[in-house]
Amino acid sequence: MIQDGQTGVLVEPHAPAGLAAAIGALVSDVGQRQRLAAGARRRARDAFSLAAHGHRLAACYDALV
Repeated sequence: MIQDGQTGVLVEPHAPAGLAAAIGALVSDVGQRQRLAAGARRRARDAFSLAAHGHRLAACYDALV
């Protein structure tokens, strides 16, 4: 899931002007693009990696025992 300002930019649905503004802001700000990309990579690694999945699965099993 996208975390606004950390892993991506959220805009209101059905708001083309808002989407255009968000895209324009990202086009003109390379630093912000890099920060969002790094945040998204970090979140993908921390939340969705095989290791993270294994920890969650083990916790489920532990809760059942």
